Amino acid sequence: MAACLAALLAAGPAVPRTVPPDRELYFEVTRNGAPFGHHHARFFEEGAALRVETAVALKVKVAFVTVFRYTLDTQEEWQDGRLVAIRSQADDNGNAVRMSGTADGGGLSVTTSRGESLRAPADIVPTTYWNKALTEAELVLNSQNGQLLEVTVERIGPETIRARGEEITATRYRLSGGLDLDLWYDEAGIWVRSAFTARGAEVVFELLPGAPG
Repeated sequence: MAACLAALLAAGPAVPRTVPPDRELYFEVTRNGAPFGHHHARFFEEGAALRVETAVALKVKVAFVTVFRYTLDTQEEWQDGRLVAIRSQADDNGNAVRMSGTADGGGLSVTTSRGESLRAPADIVPTTYWNKALTEAELVLNSQNGQLLEVTVERIGPETIRARGEEITATRYRLSGGLDLDLWYDEAGIWVRSAFTARGAEVVFELLPGAPG
């Protein structure tokens, strides 16, 4: 195991880590302006090791009846700025999906709940969005189903947006191809907003000052 990890870390330059100072990101999610759910990420650092735990919970109600529900729980382990393990489980409106990945030699071996196995590059970045290295990637790992996605990233430029309960300046990036959404990162490289269209509705993630209660 130690030899595999050493080979992995020697495979190329470490990706940058953009961990928020308070080790937490909490997003309010809206759908066409109405409450849709939340996205909560927590960061745990110990030396060169970093663990990131993310919980996403979304739902749509019509006349007090839940007509759509989505949850995704992801755990990432990073060492010296490189992803060495990831696992997730999702419930996409009743459809259970799982994936896991582990550093193996010069890459990341990924398995999915469909029984699929694939090998990702050592410097792969998952679609948990907190890592600004995603904006420099051409291939990313879908953190829900374990698929590899080819993406094109366009830097739109700085904009004034609302995040953390105030107006701030953040740089907007547009991802297209296997992944279609806009992401905003502040001047420190912290993820502060995202937006995309799903099933004809506009979904927006807005960073709040902190997690409720």
